[in-house]
Amino acid sequence: MSQSISTSTVTTGAITPAQYGAPTDGVSSSDAAIVAAANAAVAQGKPLLIDQTYAFMSKWTPPAGLQLTGNGVDVSTLLWKGTGDAIEIINPISIDGLTVDGGVPAGQDRTTSDISVLVSIHGPIDLTSPRLNGITIGTLRIKGTRSVGFVVANVDSLQISNLDLQTIYTGGSIFSGLTNANIDLLTADDIGNTKRFISRQGTAVAVMTETKPVSLWYNHSGIKPTDGVVFGVVKLSRTTDSAFYTHDDFGTGVTNVHVKRISVDTSGKDGCKTRNGPTYVRFDTVVTNKTSLRGLDIESNHTTVGTVNVSNVGYDAVGDILGHPAPYTGGDGTNESAQTDPQGLVISTCSDVSVANITINHVRDSPYSGGEGHGIRLYSASAVTLTGSVTDTDGNGLRMAGSSNVTANVTVVDACRNHNNTVMAYSVSDGLGLSKNCQLTLAVSETGTPSVPYAVRLDSGCGITANVTCNPLQFTNSVPVRNNSSAPCT
Repeated sequence: MSQSISTSTVTTGAITPAQYGAPTDGVSSSDAAIVAAANAAVAQGKPLLIDQTYAFMSKWTPPAGLQLTGNGVDVSTLLWKGTGDAIEIINPISIDGLTVDGGVPAGQDRTTSDISVLVSIHGPIDLTSPRLNGITIGTLRIKGTRSVGFVVANVDSLQISNLDLQTIYTGGSIFSGLTNANIDLLTADDIGNTKRFISRQGTAVAVMTETKPVSLWYNHSGIKPTDGVVFGVVKLSRTTDSAFYTHDDFGTGVTNVHVKRISVDTSGKDGCKTRNGPTYVRFDTVVTNKTSLRGLDIESNHTTVGTVNVSNVGYDAVGDILGHPAPYTGGDGTNESAQTDPQGLVISTCSDVSVANITINHVRDSPYSGGEGHGIRLYSASAVTLTGSVTDTDGNGLRMAGSSNVTANVTVVDACRNHNNTVMAYSVSDGLGLSKNCQLTLAVSETGTPSVPYAVRLDSGCGITANVTCNPLQFTNSVPVRNNSSAPCT
C-alpha cells in the first residue's frame, strides 16, 4: 500500500529548517528552526523544503500560505517526538512529497494514546463561520501513531492527490463537515486497536461527525454538514474495525458521498458500511476480501452500487493482523474479530437502494453461535433493486424480512452449507413483520451433497411474485419451492 516517491517538485531557492539552525541528526528537536523557516518561507514567497528528517516536540501550526514540500515520502520526514496534537493546520496551505511520522513502529503493541491527532486540518468549529478554503495536498504519508492519524473538518474544496496511512492504532482518517472535496487516491494499511467492539477505533476512512473523542478542538456540535466528498481510488488493508464507514449519528447532515473504486483486504468488522442517516451515497465498484462481519453494509437512503464483489466473510481478520488466532468467542470482543453474524451484503432500515453486478462467495457462520452466515440479507428495506449471484454460504443465500417493493434477480448456488439452515432463498418474519409487494427472479441450485430441503420458501409476506428456476431432483422436499406470500396485500 505504501507509495514510494523520490522526485522533488521543489524549485531552486526553497528554504530548509537546517538553514535556520535545525539539527540534521534527525533526532534532536528542530521546533524553533521549523517555525522560523516556515515564517521566512511565507515572507519570501518560497517553499519550505523538508529535505531530510527533522524531529519536533511541540505542536506546530503552520502559517497561512505556506508551501510545505519535500523530496518524496521516503526521504523527507517530520518526526513527532512530543505528546498530544502534532500538526494543527488552520490556514490555507499546500503540502507535497513528505511524511509525518509519529515514531510508533509496527508491532504487537496496539495501545492507544490520549485524545489527539497527528495531522489535523480544520476551519472554525462552529456553525456560522465560513469553512476553511485553500487546502491542497499532493502526496502525503502519515504513519506510526497511537493517536488518530489524519482529520479534516469544516473545510471547503479540499484537494488531495495521494494520501497514504500506515500503522495507526486509532482511527486512520476522519472527514467531517466537508463540501466539494476530492481525494484522488487514498491507501491505508495496519489500522486500529483491538479494544472491545463498542470502544474499538480501527476505521481507515470515516466520513462522519465522529462520536468518539478525537481532539480537544473537535466538538461535534460545531461540525457543519457534509455535502460532496468524492474518492477516486481507495485501497484499504488490515483494519481492526470497519475499513470504510460513513454515518450521521448526530444528524449533522451527510450527503453526496461518492467512492469510485474501493478495495478492502482483511477487515476486523465490515468492509464498507453506511449507517444511520447518510443520503445519496454512491459506490461505483466495491471489492472486499477477508472481512469478519460484513462485506458491504448499506443503511442509507438513496444509495447506488454499480458493482460489488465480496469474498471470504466471517474471516478471523484480527487474528490475521495480530499473527495468531483471535476468533469471536461470545464476549465483548476484546482482542477478537467481530464475527458475530457474518453477512455478505446487508441492506437494512433504508429505502431507494440499487445494487447491481453482485458477486458474493464464501460466507461462513459465526465461530461462536454457529448461526447466520447469509449471502444477502434485506431487513426493513424498501424500494430495493438487486442483481447478481451468491455462492457457497453457510446460511441462506438470500434472506428477506419486513421489506417491501424489492425487485431481485439473484442466482444462488450452494447455500446452507452447514445445513442448520434449510432454505436457500427465504422470506421470513424475523420479528420485523411482513415483506410486501416484491418481485423475485431466482435461479437456485446445489452442487454438493447432502441436499437441503427447500430451494425457496416465501413465508411472512404478501404480494410477492416469484419466478424460480431450480433442479428439483437436488432438493429433498417434494415441493422445493413454496410461496405462501403470493396473495395480494390488504
